[in-house]
Amino acid sequence: MHARAEFILKEAEALEAINQNKIISNVMAEALQSVDSAYNNNKAKIETAYFELALEGLAKGKMSYEKDPILPFVIETINKTVEKFDSISPADQEKLVALTEEQLSALRNADARARD
Repeated sequence: MHARAEFILKEAEALEAINQNKIISNVMAEALQSVDSAYNNNKAKIETAYFELALEGLAKGKMSYEKDPILPFVIETINKTVEKFDSISPADQEKLVALTEEQLSALRNADARARD
């Protein structure tokens, strides 16, 4: 009985981690999409800024990201995502990573096999 309970808890924890990773992957996809969109909408301005930064970097002998023209778009996307998660209740936040009915069913089936 102890081994079955331990297995269920470990599997539930692993499934919750998978759910968290899906959320993080979605956030990353949104950020990349935001960067692509920002670049496509401001291509000439961004390329000019990169050229200017490259010249400045050559003059200084080193490059840095402090004036990166894409960075503000990435930060904006991240801030929007954080605001979205901050605006939902803790209960709703838990629901985002909670096990789905399909995952619970898989755990029940695995436990039934272990029991039998």
